[in-house]
Amino acid sequence: MFSVSGPYAATMRLALGLAILPGLGTGLLLVLVAGFRLPLAIAWPQLAQAHGQIQTLGFVLVFIVSVGMQLFPRFLGAPLLHPEHATYGASVITVALLARLIGQPLAAGPARTLLLATAAIGVPAGALLAGSAFHGLSRRSVQPSTGPSAAWRRFLLVGGTSLGVTLLLFMAAGLALAYGDVLVDENVDEALTHLELMGFTTCLIFGVSSRIFGRFFLLRSHPAFETWVPRLAYTWGIGLVLVTVGWLVPALTGALLRTLGALAELAVACAWVWLVGLYAPPVRESGTPYVTNPTRRWVRVAFGFLLVGLVLSFAFFVREAVFGVSPSVTQLSAARHAVAQGFVLPMIVSMASRLLPIYSADVLKRRWLLEVIVDTLLLGALLRVAAEVIGGYDAIAGPLVALGGTLSICAFTVFALGMWSSLSRLPR
Repeated sequence: MFSVSGPYAATMRLALGLAILPGLGTGLLLVLVAGFRLPLAIAWPQLAQAHGQIQTLGFVLVFIVSVGMQLFPRFLGAPLLHPEHATYGASVITVALLARLIGQPLAAGPARTLLLATAAIGVPAGALLAGSAFHGLSRRSVQPSTGPSAAWRRFLLVGGTSLGVTLLLFMAAGLALAYGDVLVDENVDEALTHLELMGFTTCLIFGVSSRIFGRFFLLRSHPAFETWVPRLAYTWGIGLVLVTVGWLVPALTGALLRTLGALAELAVACAWVWLVGLYAPPVRESGTPYVTNPTRRWVRVAFGFLLVGLVLSFAFFVREAVFGVSPSVTQLSAARHAVAQGFVLPMIVSMASRLLPIYSADVLKRRWLLEVIVDTLLLGALLRVAAEVIGGYDAIAGPLVALGGTLSICAFTVFALGMWSSLSRLPR
């Protein structure tokens, strides 16, 4: 009764399709134009904004929905009643985001207005429809809804709330585009990106990780870890509110709010990593070291990138609050890509390779290939983040940014092709 093979496969294909073609494909074009100074006349700022939304509200959201169809019913001991809703919602999101990608660079006119209005309304509608597949799952669960064993759900609550606010802000910004704005206001776009990456996506990773990391990686977690998880989740939520509001209010006040919010997020991440024992020696050697050891190493490096992204954001916001020096576009991009490219993508690949049906068996036959994929993702993120921090897109750093982006895109494409192949062999 827990079988969701059909809807799961269809939804995952939509996620991978969004990632490879409009998402990473557009990203590769943008990074090559900026990094290698390719003489192509493209609407770079418009495509950059549309690309960002496709990656976060398209690929990442739809991917999490598809993975959630496999994990959450088993975590909670209750089947999905309408898993097909996830596929319907993901299809609406895909069409809406493609409309945004096509429509935003167009000149003002009826076609642009129609496409952008479709995107502004379609993404929230599709997300709600996809989310309805999980409606009532917690209520029907055989697992306790309170207490230490349910602590991991608090991060899901904060992440879901962040997604709701994100969809409202996305709709407002999208309608402003439909009515004539060429670009989403820079501060609004930063607030959206923060809610999408540090709100919904990172909270889901924290939640699932809190549920499985201790036993999966044989971690020496602190005895009070599960007691502290709800407090950490709510403190993270406070940090999200402060940073988001800080992007939407005037300069000095906004910088102070963002500084406090970034400090709260950094403190939570450091506390979570310490309490779960991620970097401590494991309690014992794994019976399957060829699975546990490389995955634990990848996850440690990925969480290191999360901490780097949080430290960079905090440092930039402190400098702005104290000295009035606003972070540059490339500095903000470095902090963002430390999280998106260095944390989220490697976490997606490493955990999918251990948790998802068929693909987790496939990679055991070619362990070297998975090692190459994840290590290349991490190397690409390191090159890109370091180059953006040091030099942005100048003559030396620009090619390094482009190289880092290209490496990550190529590695993720290999992963996506393997995942796509596994979906045709799911049990029916």
